Amino acid sequence: VVTFADLEPQSLSLEEAGETAQFDFLTPADIPSGATLVDILEVQGTLVQRYTLPEGGSFTIAQGLAGEGPSDMRTPSSESQSLDLRGTTGQLFESQSGDQVLLTWSEGELFFSVAGDLTAEQALAITESLE
Repeated sequence: VVTFADLEPQSLSLEEAGETAQFDFLTPADIPSGATLVDILEVQGTLVQRYTLPEGGSFTIAQGLAGEGPSDMRTPSSESQSLDLRGTTGQLFESQSGDQVLLTWSEGELFFSVAGDLTAEQALAITESLE
């Protein structure tokens, strides 16, 4: 039985996220200039880092165990581009204007996504810098 309280996102500090994760919690070494980490949410076992950008945009980095996070992870209906990254293959979805992206991939039993008001190059730089 899942209660509404179980579905409520829990706000965590960087330290708490690392301690509560059932996996190696990764953070980016490279983020766009002026980006600020504003929150880390735990949503059904998935950790979501939320960042703001100085121009008013935002982006997220999500990671969790495959099959244990939100089961309705949606991908855009637009076509994706397959990319080699971090020793695996990812899918990049890009807005027509090129200023919003969704990059998804899996590493073993973990799934990841980088999404938001970013260019493809910024999303790839964030992805490759996760440690």
